[in-house]
Amino acid sequence: MPWAGRSAWNVISFLSSNMRMKKVPVEEARRKGFVGFVQRLGPGLITGASDDDPSGIGTYSQVGSQFGYGLLWLALFTFPLMSAVQELCARIALQTGVGLGASLRRKFPRWLVGVAILGLLAANTFNVGADLGAVAAAGSLLSRGAVQALWLVVPVALLIIVLQVFASYATIFKVFKWLTLALFGYVITAFFAHPPLLEVLRATVIPHVEFSKDFVMALVAVLGTTISPYLFFWQASSEVDELAAAGATNPQAGRHGLRLSELRAARTDVLVGMAFSNLVMYFIILTSAAVLHGHGRTGVQTAAEAAAALAPLAGPFAFIVFSV
Repeated sequence: MPWAGRSAWNVISFLSSNMRMKKVPVEEARRKGFVGFVQRLGPGLITGASDDDPSGIGTYSQVGSQFGYGLLWLALFTFPLMSAVQELCARIALQTGVGLGASLRRKFPRWLVGVAILGLLAANTFNVGADLGAVAAAGSLLSRGAVQALWLVVPVALLIIVLQVFASYATIFKVFKWLTLALFGYVITAFFAHPPLLEVLRATVIPHVEFSKDFVMALVAVLGTTISPYLFFWQASSEVDELAAAGATNPQAGRHGLRLSELRAARTDVLVGMAFSNLVMYFIILTSAAVLHGHGRTGVQTAAEAAAALAPLAGPFAFIVFSV
């Protein structure tokens, strides 16, 4: 899975909780058919794709290499959970016109909200650090080790800040949408790996559970990285950004009320985004199981080892596809 794109998304998400992106009007898509449908997708798709971040990539790759196809069923298990939570966050934002933090401040004591936000800030800070490291590792892979990953951390951080401050909301949104295409690398690779279809189907619909320490840790890791708290805030903030970009609200006044058409659009957007996120998770585990576990490699510790899962698709250029 390409780490660089997912990492950039998470870093920008963290920054956008402290800075507002410059907005420009966004024209509503009017085309019919599949193209128009894709154009109408918004925050749900971006949030779903961002869920497959570096920590998720590493976790899914590790689970696939360690347990083979045994945890494929989790993709079906987490989909309704993610969809319900993210749609709830979208509804709150569309109803109030403000982000999740502001909504919490209206309903709960200030000290309680402060504790929750501080906890989220701490978790996001660690996550951003991991994401910057992942971008740097991807850059180092592209240079075949000629440039050390540590040297790339600051330039990458500055580039993301510049994008955050000076690029318009519409521009960043379009970049995010195009970056989702890179996630299909694992989907395509799975077909090149020729996994046993009956075994894959069985593992998908019949839950496999082991009462061992390693299995429980893997299960918790997958659930933890898939249903992440920062996604709740990201979903709500993205919905507010969409409203503000379209001139439907402003951060000071907020809004009260929700049109049925908005609710339907948000629900479709969230369902597609969460389905996409779980589909990618499914194929990362599947590809890692077929390529790594199937050849006796039961541990993923570095970006280079994770990139090896794309070898059936890209061969010696797997590290390039992985880093895009």
